Amino acid sequence: MKNDYDISVITTFHKEGRLMSATLKSISAAIAFARRDGLQIEWILILDSADQITREYLEEHRPEGTQTLDVDLRDLGAARNAGIAVASGAHIAVADADDLWSLNWLTRSHAMAMTFGNPVVLHPHVVINFEKAESIFLALDSNDFDHSTLLETNFWSAHSFALRSIYMQFPYNTGLDVRHGFAFEDWHFNCQTLSHAIPHKTVPGTFHCYRQKVWRESLTRQIQENVSLLPPTRLFALPYQKD
Repeated sequence: MKNDYDISVITTFHKEGRLMSATLKSISAAIAFARRDGLQIEWILILDSADQITREYLEEHRPEGTQTLDVDLRDLGAARNAGIAVASGAHIAVADADDLWSLNWLTRSHAMAMTFGNPVVLHPHVVINFEKAESIFLALDSNDFDHSTLLETNFWSAHSFALRSIYMQFPYNTGLDVRHGFAFEDWHFNCQTLSHAIPHKTVPGTFHCYRQKVWRESLTRQIQENVSLLPPTRLFALPYQKD
């Protein structure tokens, strides 16, 4: 596939409504900043069974030059995969519609990816949780911890940056409905790529602000209440299961 852009930004929308206002401004600023550095960027907005308020707000405030893909998948992993499938950027930057980026996220991620050379998945260095709970933590590089600890926690936010070919080779797991037993499509993507020796690195000087909504039960709490399972991943398979 021809790479018409350096980066394709993929943002998924569901029921964010006016919460997307700060997100649209944040991503718009990061894109403008990167374009001043000469990067060619497309921005694809994925409306996955979006509610009326979200649709109306986005119609009124949709950033100029964006592409919209309307789907009825009701699945975050499947919605991201749909956007990545139609993207024409060499690299993909994944974003949710109610979070915030640092201004330099795209610029520094692209520079680091190009410098690294080999396939790599990049994450913001600092994750700031806000609204329902407030906390700050530093993400880790994948060579800084024993990968078995991923059975207990996820060291990275859902926001990631990598070659499009990586997302195509390792698509997000779908059908991860916490009501029916499975969850964490981004955790699964992280584990699958690690199991194929693709390192995960943090980008110095970047951050991601993650909104924990006051009015919605956290995904982690839903998973606990539904006794949800994590989908199988090659990272924790026995040696004979990896062939």
